[in-house]
Amino acid sequence: MSLYRAGSNFAHPGDLVEVVSGRDEVNRGWTQMQRASRMQVRGFDCPPYAAAAGHRESNPVELELLSRGVKYRVLYDSSVLEMPGWLEDVTAGIRLGEQARIATGLPTKLAICDDRVTMLPLLRPGDDPVTAPYVVHPSPLLDALAALFEAVWERSMQIRPSVPPVVGDLPERLAPDELLTLLASGATDKAAGRSLGWSDRTVQRHITKLLRRFGAQTRFQLAMEATRRGWI
Repeated sequence: MSLYRAGSNFAHPGDLVEVVSGRDEVNRGWTQMQRASRMQVRGFDCPPYAAAAGHRESNPVELELLSRGVKYRVLYDSSVLEMPGWLEDVTAGIRLGEQARIATGLPTKLAICDDRVTMLPLLRPGDDPVTAPYVVHPSPLLDALAALFEAVWERSMQIRPSVPPVVGDLPERLAPDELLTLLASGATDKAAGRSLGWSDRTVQRHITKLLRRFGAQTRFQLAMEATRRGWI
């Protein structure tokens, strides 16, 4: 039986899932997983984070691997829109090749590297899940988690970096698709303003200008016209 198992690459069930504990070990394992990736990294990105309250950690390893041709596809939970500096951080990755989308109510953090290894929290939110994740190796469980990612990815909203404004009366760094994408992802005016560093009144003023630009009477009309033009 031992010879048969060795010849058929048999993996003992206990070897397919392991638990890593301790913040330092988790960070070390996450870094090693990424650096071992050759094709792509996929993931759900949502709070809580190990960094200071109200802040999302940057991922310098991602920026390094993007420059080497490793593909990153990341789904962000819409709750990150409340975090200052989030948009700038994500835009930096997008400009280097990250494919980013946003969705509401992601079920968990998740990272999948090359269909070879997956990391997800062991505990539920509120129990400091960032300090103890499962590490899942090739198995039907990994396949199921990959399928979950793809299913949510397909119905999520794409995030695009800002470009020079094409609407003449929109000042500063705003591109129409940037604000519209935030609103279409489910962000409130307050959350969109926080991501852009604007007050509620400033957000309302830009929305009013977009309504006039499109000749729309309601936000629904604005969304329909923006979709038709390919802005969202």
